[in-house]
Amino acid sequence: MLLLVLAAFPACRSSLSTQASGAGGPQDATALKCLYLHDQKYAVDQDLVSAQDWKAQLCAGLGDSKPAEPHYDLFSHQGGGPLGAEWNSDGDLCILIQLPISLTKNAHAHLSVNGKPWREIAFDTNPEGACCVLDLPFAEWNRMLRPIRKADYTLLYDGAAIENFKGQAGSPLGVGKMLEFSLRLDVDGKRFEVRKAFHIDWGE
Repeated sequence: MLLLVLAAFPACRSSLSTQASGAGGPQDATALKCLYLHDQKYAVDQDLVSAQDWKAQLCAGLGDSKPAEPHYDLFSHQGGGPLGAEWNSDGDLCILIQLPISLTKNAHAHLSVNGKPWREIAFDTNPEGACCVLDLPFAEWNRMLRPIRKADYTLLYDGAAIENFKGQAGSPLGVGKMLEFSLRLDVDGKRFEVRKAFHIDWGE
């Protein structure tokens, strides 16, 4: 599904890299979010039509002056598990990608999960930008989970948490498993990347 709208999203913790120099590059204007379908962290019975309608609403009307209804972003690391990990979830996910019009004319986006290619997206030209919603069912994302490595800490935790808990016995650092998403943008011969991740743990 590809819906074309103008949107603005709050910043989340992420790692940005670019082959171009200077600030204010395409990666700074790109929104990448991970949401629970219907904002439900647990699996629920739902028909295909209601799911499609809900996903359409993620993009519809985002160019209006009235703010869109907020949705919990798993990349914000505010779950109920250790250090903000998601906790005991088996809900389906949606990946939300938004680009401004300045990128959609000559841009291609490639989304990888845990370093492996997952989706390739070609954006159509539109005067208002582009918004794309991708499905990631529980059965699929649960299979793709991987252990957390020390190199992942800056994607998952803030600096204070890393400093406070490093080297401690029973430290919550690295507890659970994770998914790392890498959105690569090829724009006019230059390559930009936005990296984000979420982590999850299970227990009683």
